[in-house]
Amino acid sequence: MPMDINKTKSVLWSAQELQSIMGGQWVGQVPEDLYVTGVNYYAGQVEPGDVVITTEPKTWRSSNYANTNEIIQTLFDDKHAAVVVAGQLPANYSPDKPVLLVEDTRQALDVLGKAARDRMCGTVVAITGSAGKTTTKEITRFLLSQQGTTKGSRKNYNHGPGVPLMLAETPPDTRFGVYEFSVDLPNVTEKKADIIRPNVALITNIHSDHLQFYGTLEKLTDQKCLLFKSLKPEGIVVLNRDSTCLSGSRPMQKQRMFSTLSRSVSMQMPT
Repeated sequence: MPMDINKTKSVLWSAQELQSIMGGQWVGQVPEDLYVTGVNYYAGQVEPGDVVITTEPKTWRSSNYANTNEIIQTLFDDKHAAVVVAGQLPANYSPDKPVLLVEDTRQALDVLGKAARDRMCGTVVAITGSAGKTTTKEITRFLLSQQGTTKGSRKNYNHGPGVPLMLAETPPDTRFGVYEFSVDLPNVTEKKADIIRPNVALITNIHSDHLQFYGTLEKLTDQKCLLFKSLKPEGIVVLNRDSTCLSGSRPMQKQRMFSTLSRSVSMQMPT
């Protein structure tokens, strides 16, 4: 293991694994003993030892994402990134730095997140709802951490790229993974659900958020319940008994197992 790896963090991926999973072509010098201890795509949050996945408005389908391909050299020189996964090289790129060139960095992130989920042997908990996701996630994470190694979403990384990112930075030997799962834009929820594939899926509540996309609470409820479609066969659904929106949900009726939640609940987590 290279000397500059942060030994307080778990090794997540080797250079060989990154290319095997995401494809692409290496440029620059790639040490045989190169490992990464973090995953990121926000340039301002990069830490030493991270693999940084660059963003760009076209492939990330949003003008909210800057073209960070242009600052690859800065990610190495100032942020001390271990590896950069990029869609293109800037003019000032130094060829002694390891860059994995891929066609679509957004797709590469999804693929890495799915691979991380595939290798996990522990229990994955996905928490969605109109309000209370972060609080419920933090409480659940704290309680489960008393039983074994636990990884929780950073902040509220619960959107399209946030879910695979949190999975990608989860060590494979983690016993419990607790992740926020948002429902915001149409056509995103089911794809995220197919990546996270939870053992336990929880809806805190349903209120009239995002109705500009879905029109009615019933349609919003159906969208949130798409999370259940990817539930593991032995999985558990946890619902808020006080939420009238959930009682007649069509996706919910397809589930073989579910538990309801009101003011108190006692349940044994799968191991």
